Amino acid sequence: MLFLSRLLLRVLPEPTVTRIPGGSGFDAVYRTAYFKAQDEVIAWHRAELERLDYRFRTKMGQDRLMTARKEANARGISPTDPRYPDVFDYLPFPPKTTSSK
Repeated sequence: MLFLSRLLLRVLPEPTVTRIPGGSGFDAVYRTAYFKAQDEVIAWHRAELERLDYRFRTKMGQDRLMTARKEANARGISPTDPRYPDVFDYLPFPPKTTSSK
């Protein structure tokens, strides 16, 4: 499905913002399908970048941690509660370095 989405994004024109007056709704269906395919391709590239780049993986982990902590604060969970999000739940371990002896 990803291959088809990538192919369609390369071939099909970007949908216009304006709606065709008296249209049959094809433009709305086309716009929805186009942006769904675009979101799928973006998610795949983001996952690949996160897999390959340690700095990006760390940045995404920090963003997820901050979001989880905001949600925990909104639910009334304090930082001393064991259910409060921990840094080790969201941030990757440091990269393994090989030392030459």
